[in-house]
Amino acid sequence: MRVLVTGGAGFIGSHLVPELAGRGWSVVVLDDFSSGKMENLGGLVGSDGLRVVKGDVRDRKVVDEVLEGSMGLFIWPGSLTLPRLWTGLCSLMM
Repeated sequence: MRVLVTGGAGFIGSHLVPELAGRGWSVVVLDDFSSGKMENLGGLVGSDGLRVVKGDVRDRKVVDEVLEGSMGLFIWPGSLTLPRLWTGLCSLMM
């Protein structure tokens, strides 16, 4: 199964991603790297079960692309302020 983790290179997301991968999930990480770091994903970078996409959760085209085929979605955008997060998520639902 495939799952999308936004903010997956951040503090919380980078703890969730290895857990999901360890359970056999194929994980797509969408992160703008404003606060997350590729190093946070450790040894998973380059593995078959992980795809990392640099992008913004407010970019509907990017989200549609990475969400396609996913069975689940975890949202962990750490550096976004609440109004910015809600604006982005509401625009994706329209």
